Amino acid sequence: MTCAACGAALPAAARFCPGCGAAVPKEPPTAVGGDQIVVGTISGSSGVAIGRGASARMTQGPTGDELGRLFARIYEQIERRPADPNADPTELAQTVKRIEAEAAKGPAANPDRVDRWLRTLAEVAPDLLQVTASALVNPAAGVAAAVQAIATRVRASSTASE
Repeated sequence: MTCAACGAALPAAARFCPGCGAAVPKEPPTAVGGDQIVVGTISGSSGVAIGRGASARMTQGPTGDELGRLFARIYEQIERRPADPNADPTELAQTVKRIEAEAAKGPAANPDRVDRWLRTLAEVAPDLLQVTASALVNPAAGVAAAVQAIATRVRASSTASE
């Protein structure tokens, strides 16, 4: 499968393109027997519905919409930042896109990569580290626990060193 936005090859479980950060469309629901089982959310909780015509939605990992909304605010903040000779806006946006794309992998995310990129933000743009870490630990993002733990640790160590 390839990204509709940039044409890059997409890993099988990708929710975001590793090349450009665009959201990957979700797969259609799966029908079982005469009834339907749908993966997603039921009234803000996770669960299973059983019975004729019943459907249940369970979310596993971040959805493109939730994670995208959280990270959209970060990209807006990058655009509003005052000029800084030590922090190129394009480089900052690329670093944040890498973090977002890795976090979108859910449990398959590489925590070491996220740690390295967050530490880069801590050195160059501590304000962006704070909002990026907040997005990663936000329960609505559905980010893997290992990535949330790293975001919490890096944010805490950055705050302690200020």
